[in-house]
Amino acid sequence: MYPVVTLPEAQQFAEARRQTGRLLGWGVALCVIAPAPMIIGAGLSGAIDGSRDYWATLIGFLLNLGLFAAGALILLWRRRFFANLKHLTDGRFMQNPVVSSWAARLRADHESSRSHALMIAIGLWILAAVPVVVAGILSELTDQNLYMVLGVVINIALIAAGLCIVLPASWASSAHETLTAGRTSGRRRSGLAQPEQLRRRHRPHLLARGHHDIPGLGVPG
Repeated sequence: MYPVVTLPEAQQFAEARRQTGRLLGWGVALCVIAPAPMIIGAGLSGAIDGSRDYWATLIGFLLNLGLFAAGALILLWRRRFFANLKHLTDGRFMQNPVVSSWAARLRADHESSRSHALMIAIGLWILAAVPVVVAGILSELTDQNLYMVLGVVINIALIAAGLCIVLPASWASSAHETLTAGRTSGRRRSGLAQPEQLRRRHRPHLLARGHHDIPGLGVPG
C-alpha cells in the first residue's frame, strides 16, 4: 500500500522541477551537441595536411567525450534535488484529488509560457534542415565536403538550442504529469470486489451441476 501524496510534497516537487528546469535543458543540450566536435575534426582531417589528420580527429573525439560527460554530470547533479521525493518520480504513491486539482491549475497557469517556448523550439527544429540542404548544394557545386560538415554541425546546434528552450519551460506540465500518474484507490477497491462478483456469477451454474459442498463459495451442503 503506497502512501497518499500530500500537498506540501507536491509543492516541493513542483518547485524542484522549476529550479532544475535549466539544468535539464543544458544537460540534454550538451549531450545532443556532443558529436559536433568529432564531426568537425573528421571534416578537417581531409582539409589539412596529413601530419595533422590524427590530431584533428583525436581533439574532436576528446571534446566529444568532454561535452557528453558534462551533460551527464549536470543531469546527475539535477537528480539530487529529488532525493527526498523518489517515491514521486518512481510513481510509488496514491493519488490525492486535492493535489491533482492543484497540479492542473499549476499547469494551466504556466501553459502560455510553455506554448511560446514550444513554438520557438519547433521553429528552430524546422530551420535545422536548411543548413544541411544548403550545405549539400554548396558541396555539389564546389566539391568541398567541409560545407556539409558545417551544415550538419549547425543542424545539431539548432536542435540542441530548441531543447534548451522548451525543456525548462515545461516544468509545470511535467510536474502535473508526474503528480497525476500515481495509483488510485478505486482500482484497489474494484480489485478486492472482483472475487465476490465471481462467486455470485458462478453460484447458479455450480448449483445446477450438483456441486453442493464447495469450500469458499458459500454454498450450503
